[in-house]
Amino acid sequence: EGHDGEAGGDQRVPAGHGEAEQPPRRLVAEMTSGSAPGLLQDVFLGYRSYFGAHRLLELLLQRTEWAIEKLSRPNVAPTAQRVLSQSQLALWHWLLYYYEHDFQNDEALTRRLVQWTHEQNLHLDFWPATDVASSWPSTMYDGEEHLPRDLRERMQSIYSLVEILVPETL
Repeated sequence: EGHDGEAGGDQRVPAGHGEAEQPPRRLVAEMTSGSAPGLLQDVFLGYRSYFGAHRLLELLLQRTEWAIEKLSRPNVAPTAQRVLSQSQLALWHWLLYYYEHDFQNDEALTRRLVQWTHEQNLHLDFWPATDVASSWPSTMYDGEEHLPRDLRERMQSIYSLVEILVPETL
C-alpha cells in the first residue's frame, strides 16, 4: 500500500471520455498526451475515489522523467516535448488549484514534491535544447497562460510555485 492507503494502483478508473475503464498509469499517460483536453480537469476532480495523491504524484513524475530522458532522441523528441509540456501543465494545474486539498496537510507528499522539483531545477542545464513550436498544442488550457512556452522555463516556474506554496519549515 502507498502512503495514503491506496492499493497498488490496480483499481480501474471509469473513463469520462469514451474510453473503457483504465488503470491509473494509463489514465495519467492519456492525460499527459494532450489528446483529451478535458481529461486534465476530470482527473483532478475525480481521482481521489480510485487512488491516492501519492500514486498520482509518482505517476506524473515518472511520466515527466520519461519525457525528459527522450528529449534528445530525434525519433521521439516531438512526442517527448508534448508529454513534457502536458506533464508540466498537469503539475502546475494540480498545485495551483488543489495544493490545499492534497499537499498542504500531507508532509510526505509535499516533501517528495519539493525534493523532485529541486532536483529537476538543478539539472535544467543538462536538458537538451528543444524547439517546442512544432509540437505545441494549439489549445490553451486553463492556467496555462501563466506558464512560459519554453520547457526549461516552465520547470523553473513550477519550482518557483512550489517554493511559494510550501512553508520554509519543510
